[in-house]
Amino acid sequence: MPAIFKYSDYKQFVRDWVNQRPRAGRGEFRKMAAHLGVSSTMISFVFNGDKDLSLEMASLLSDFLGLNVKEERYFFLLVEFARAGTHQLKVKLKGQLTEAQQAANKISERVAKDKELTSEEKATYYSSWAYTGVRNVISIPRDWTSEDIAHRLLISEGQVREVLQFLLDHGLIRLTNGRYEVLAKATHIGADHALVAKHHQNWRVRGLQKMDQRDPENLFYTGPMSLSQTDAGVIRDLLLEFVQKAHRIVGDSPSETVRCLNIDWFNY
Repeated sequence: MPAIFKYSDYKQFVRDWVNQRPRAGRGEFRKMAAHLGVSSTMISFVFNGDKDLSLEMASLLSDFLGLNVKEERYFFLLVEFARAGTHQLKVKLKGQLTEAQQAANKISERVAKDKELTSEEKATYYSSWAYTGVRNVISIPRDWTSEDIAHRLLISEGQVREVLQFLLDHGLIRLTNGRYEVLAKATHIGADHALVAKHHQNWRVRGLQKMDQRDPENLFYTGPMSLSQTDAGVIRDLLLEFVQKAHRIVGDSPSETVRCLNIDWFNY
């Protein structure tokens, strides 16, 4: 599905959605008309002409497109913007669309999380990659000991015990019948947080260490390039879409192994 938040025209979004369907979307507008309970001619007048969807039709179409709650709200705003009859109303709705786009542009708004750490807890948790590393390792079902974890991550057993105690004390894991269990599947630190640079640096350093091991399962890519400002924005949107999809996959994936995903995309 195309990323709806980059659109300012709901008709173009729907047309692009249709074009990305199997067989280039052949028959999709007919299915859409049936779902909305209108004629195919009516759908043609909307997406190839000057008519606009009613909000009731927009609600049904949102279900047909499979939009989530935030995407649906934005879709409604696009429809309202197109239907607005005065300049004043269009200005107000345009401001709301811009705010929604900016919010969607933050990864913290697009990645699900189920544990919010306090500022003091974050200062410790994001001080070293080991806190996330240990937590992810023990999510793999087995009877992990501190010695096992230290051997797996190539860090000292003393550091592992310190990390485990922190995770226990702050409700991120628990110990039941001698077995560790992860309680919160996801944590996230926003792009505007003071510790976010430290978090990224910790895992970049870890990545540099892994490069020397030449493990064929690992993948490192560096691609300096020259391109247009427009295409740079397109690639950034694609990366944000990928991050969202990756976290959806991870959310339902059984814990069998541990991996770290680093994506570097910057102006230079």
